[in-house]
Amino acid sequence: MVKLEHKSYKMKNIKKHTSNHKKIGLAAASILVLALMTTGVALLLNNQTAQQNTVEIPKGQETTTQQPEDINANPGTKEESTNTDKPESPTVNEDNTKSVVQMSVSVDISNNTVYIRGGINNATLSSGNCYAQLSKPSGEVKRIDTTLLQNPSTTDCKTISLKSSDLTPGTWSVKLYYSSDTTEGVSNETSVEIK
Repeated sequence: MVKLEHKSYKMKNIKKHTSNHKKIGLAAASILVLALMTTGVALLLNNQTAQQNTVEIPKGQETTTQQPEDINANPGTKEESTNTDKPESPTVNEDNTKSVVQMSVSVDISNNTVYIRGGINNATLSSGNCYAQLSKPSGEVKRIDTTLLQNPSTTDCKTISLKSSDLTPGTWSVKLYYSSDTTEGVSNETSVEIK
């Protein structure tokens, strides 16, 4: 009788142990199924959003990013387009008959240094003088000359940098000027606050 009780006890433990393994396996399978379902829903929603944000482009109206692929396959299909943007023609100053060009200027302060940048818009000029003029309402004026930097479609004045300690505290008005034998220009006024 003792032996039977011992076998019965072992069988109960085995059944209990097996039951625990089944519960753990069932829980793991449930978590896996839940994760797969969540991933499937997320992919479905993502796909629907992508379809809503997709625009069908009719053949022949492809974007320029698609054109290079087509050109590689068939170079004869390259689209030709002419640039219709024309720079504004210089006006003429009737007092001195010089052409007047448009200019731009910007002023920044960084690490106690004042940087003045700008140039001549839509013009390529190879000679002349470029300078910045700084002035205060009190009548104080500073002129700082710089050189020209010629680019394919513009001419810039080389960046001017000066220590902010070289200027007295207060608001300074800044304009950039260009002058040559045949052409002149002046930027709009900007200002910088020296503390």
